[in-house]
Amino acid sequence: MRKPGSRRRSSAIQFSALPTTLAYALRRVIRRVRRIILLRGLLATFATALLALLVVMAVDATTVILDDKWRYLLSGGALLVTLFTATRRLVIPLSRPFTPVRIAALIERRHPELEERLSTVVELLSGEQRLIGSERLFAVVLETACADVENLDVEQEFTLRTVKPRLVAAAAALAVLIALFVVSPRPAGRLFLRALAPFAEVGNLYSGMLVVTPGDAHLIVGSPLEITVVAAPTLDSQPFVRFAPPGRVRSETVERMSLVETRADGSRVFRHLVPSITESFQYRVVSGFAVTRHYQV
Repeated sequence: MRKPGSRRRSSAIQFSALPTTLAYALRRVIRRVRRIILLRGLLATFATALLALLVVMAVDATTVILDDKWRYLLSGGALLVTLFTATRRLVIPLSRPFTPVRIAALIERRHPELEERLSTVVELLSGEQRLIGSERLFAVVLETACADVENLDVEQEFTLRTVKPRLVAAAAALAVLIALFVVSPRPAGRLFLRALAPFAEVGNLYSGMLVVTPGDAHLIVGSPLEITVVAAPTLDSQPFVRFAPPGRVRSETVERMSLVETRADGSRVFRHLVPSITESFQYRVVSGFAVTRHYQV
């Protein structure tokens, strides 16, 4: 297997064997093609990342996720899709060697009227083919090939047409994300943070409908703990407190909260009493679609 460094040296040797005019023209094509591939790959990766992020945000907004491992799986899947796109559209195309023969063949695909003169000349000069026939005839073909590429308009031949679909996709995804932040900045920010950092202790989209007191607390062993929740008027579900040892969400125990008051504005107040604290734990409140973050006691 040939190392990347040897590939670059081999390509440099092949270019050094070409006439100055021909080598300069082919290098201009390479620079243009590399820029197009780079721009196309970056836009494709950016569009994929935004679309994957929007999908994760949509799933989080429409699904009650109680097990944090699903948040990790969703965000990890979005990351893998983004990395796959970056590898396929950016890393692999740019890692392939841009040899004179490859560039000559690329030009001839766009100009069949060259009748393979350019690729034949490049292969002979770079040593990939052996000259068979008259050297005088080869000199004429070489002169014609140099004239062909000298008049080549690189910007016109290799336009940004293939970049536009990726640009449209990236712009559309970015516009949707910006619109979400403009219309509902706090919910959008919450969903964005949860999608980007699944380890962040942030309640879900509807957690703002629950006001939890005391939240995080430091208590003396043996002290009681009274948890109070004020549920928004639009939230008519029964709230539950889910207790677990620190960092062990799968070991949760669920306790129903008791309704103690219905206020004039329609909001309801619920309480749950823990008579005596014996050890550290975490808890969160779940009511319908609303799931708060974990609070540490």
